[in-house]
Amino acid sequence: MTRTTEIYVVDAEIIEFLAGRDDLPLLKRKVGSILYVDVAHLADLSFLAFCRLRSLVMDNYLNVRFTGTLETDQVGERASVSAALVSAHRALMDDYEARAVPVEKSIDEDELIIICSDVQATQDRLNDVEPEHAVEALSKAPTVLTLDDFIKMLVAEGRLHASTLQTLNLRTTEDNSAKSSKSPNESDVGYRQIFEPSELEEVKARLSLQPGDIKELLRRNLTKLQELGPRRRYAPAPTLESLKKLEERFPNFAQVTDRLEREVALARLSVNPIAFSQPILLLGDPGIGKTAFAKALAATFETHFFEIRMNSLTAGFAIGGHDLSWSNGRPGILFNEVALKEFINPVGLLDEIDKVSSDLKYDPIGHFYTLLESDTAKRFRDEAIPLDLDMSYITWIATANNIDGLEPPLLSRFSIFEIPPPTPLQSRTIVRNIYRTLLEKATWGWHFSQEISDEVLSAVSGAPPREVRKILLDALGNAARREDTELYVSHLDALVRSSSSRSRIGFC
Repeated sequence: MTRTTEIYVVDAEIIEFLAGRDDLPLLKRKVGSILYVDVAHLADLSFLAFCRLRSLVMDNYLNVRFTGTLETDQVGERASVSAALVSAHRALMDDYEARAVPVEKSIDEDELIIICSDVQATQDRLNDVEPEHAVEALSKAPTVLTLDDFIKMLVAEGRLHASTLQTLNLRTTEDNSAKSSKSPNESDVGYRQIFEPSELEEVKARLSLQPGDIKELLRRNLTKLQELGPRRRYAPAPTLESLKKLEERFPNFAQVTDRLEREVALARLSVNPIAFSQPILLLGDPGIGKTAFAKALAATFETHFFEIRMNSLTAGFAIGGHDLSWSNGRPGILFNEVALKEFINPVGLLDEIDKVSSDLKYDPIGHFYTLLESDTAKRFRDEAIPLDLDMSYITWIATANNIDGLEPPLLSRFSIFEIPPPTPLQSRTIVRNIYRTLLEKATWGWHFSQEISDEVLSAVSGAPPREVRKILLDALGNAARREDTELYVSHLDALVRSSSSRSRIGFC
């Protein structure tokens, strides 16, 4: 039998709380979860919460149902986008139902969970009024829980790590404005302050002094900042075991992961450890896996990743913004990638920092003399947004093939690690890990054997890590074309012949 867990959230404040922390997916962690959303809640949500709920609905439309009806007399942008969301969801469901094969369902395996702020009041209401969706069709009485108790249920069932109880900072009844005014301290589990609320209010108060077009752009960005709030989530320091797994994936980066383990071990001695590392510069040949390592570190830290391609930068205002009084004035990369994101401690990659042109009038490197020092990064100011922002929690990873042309003051801000080419044994490990990752991430990965043969390992392991993924992906395509479930050297041979042919006629 297929178990279905129907989840109904009766208070819009709970959706707002989870959406504000980008934790709405928690509502679908139960087996066979179907989330019921009351359309009346759509009008009560902030812009950010509505956008995140819309993403959840469209990405998981088969596991979402709308209840209630939209008020036909409502006008305005929110009413129209709410109607559009409900209509788009209905169209997706209609299309699926038209194509799906009917399956007989056993209601004996159904469960209904109602999440609310006040359990007693909700139970009393259920006793007096029939709920809007089919509780009477269930063989079991609904389970009425607070959000805290629902999260604890997920942890008890092994569907959520116990540390989430802390990092969620579950206080659903606390007023958001009261939380925004708090100063960060050691008791603020999971959050740090990125700007001063009073400073934001001062900037907003001066909006009327700005010309029309500048005022509108500034107002839009300040509104986004205010909706996200001054206090942002941080990804907690990872376990040492997770860093060991990172080292297993990138064995030739052992000296880097060793440094990271020391930093994390120290961080975890504090009350609220945050995932963070001092600036690192990875020096090595092209294609050796430097960018892949930075992305994998972000995944290990469980935070987001952004990349700045230093070889394509033309001026420093791409990083730190350009004054809005100029025709091309706009906020820079950091404002968009940190100030407007949920996590305060992303991993930022400065790719090919040695390729920055020395002939540029506006030095792109200049901002990093500030950003790579924690004390000064705490008061970073985008040229387009007159507000001090704390950028001191970013983990910066720079990559370079050669550092001879970089200024000593810049290099002094990094710990420099020269990454050697992998040994033959390490190369086999890297190929095996890349192969498994390909299968795990691809929707077609189930078709192929999860293990790669020694013959294929030997044939591929001489290639640089960057090329390994391309070689394996094309070889898997050859295998799929022949309807094979195992990778053979013959699949690689076809690829090699094809590559040689292209090279002879001018392709690179």
